[in-house]
Amino acid sequence: MRPMQLRGVASALLFLPLLAGCGSSGGNHPTPAPVTPDLSGNWQIQAAAAAPPASGILMLGALTSNGANVTGTFQFSDLNQVQACGGLQQVLAFTGSIDAGRNLTLTSAPFAGTSVVKVQLAIPALATSYSAGTIEISGGNCTEPSTAALGSLFAPLTGVYAGSVLPGPSNPATTGGGPATLTLTQSSTPNSTGQFPLSGTLSLTLGSCSLSRALTGNANGIVANLAGFTAGFDDVNLVTAEQPDGAKLPTVTIFFVNPPCPADTSLPTSYTGALTRQ
Repeated sequence: MRPMQLRGVASALLFLPLLAGCGSSGGNHPTPAPVTPDLSGNWQIQAAAAAPPASGILMLGALTSNGANVTGTFQFSDLNQVQACGGLQQVLAFTGSIDAGRNLTLTSAPFAGTSVVKVQLAIPALATSYSAGTIEISGGNCTEPSTAALGSLFAPLTGVYAGSVLPGPSNPATTGGGPATLTLTQSSTPNSTGQFPLSGTLSLTLGSCSLSRALTGNANGIVANLAGFTAGFDDVNLVTAEQPDGAKLPTVTIFFVNPPCPADTSLPTSYTGALTRQ
């Protein structure tokens, strides 16, 4: 039996945490002219939730900014009313702008008839920090009143991540883990659904066995999904959450369809761990 592949809207289970911040200023210094931030990259925007289970509106995709003008492509899901909103992971185009006060406004093209999504976020000085605001849907049968929203820009995952992994949830053994290295390259250009293609190599040392697998996949908001293929079939799946600044992959889960090393069929087929950018 093939391992469960954690893809698509399942990534909604990894909702952005609610964070609060504060700032201070002092002294009589000249106020610098406002700088329009570059918001281009991999984004997750959602109705605010303190913890799973996932509910409400979830948007995974890409923004591109050119001065004050902002456009985007997102996979959109309203988990509260899937049928009324036309299903999960609809690809919606967005247009909008950001003003001198770093207030971002996005409006979707009509979907599910005449419904429109509107997002407003206050972008912090560091765009990869969490942005707070509101999200709402108006028109048609798919409507949601204005509610609190969170959004974040996730830094590209290009780099080398290293750490260790242990047997995962489907293999509750106490041995069989070891050091792991994941080398990734993230495309600077999103695909047609707003996801950012990834390619890379997973290297593992499991007991006396060392292995290396080429992987491909996508960065999808807070989650990256990758797979490796042998003879046309995927034989390893890797799912990981990421931090907005890209410094760490705090929850990496690896599933092998078959034992990873033919020379040692007793090795577990699933592993979990955390990898840090080197």
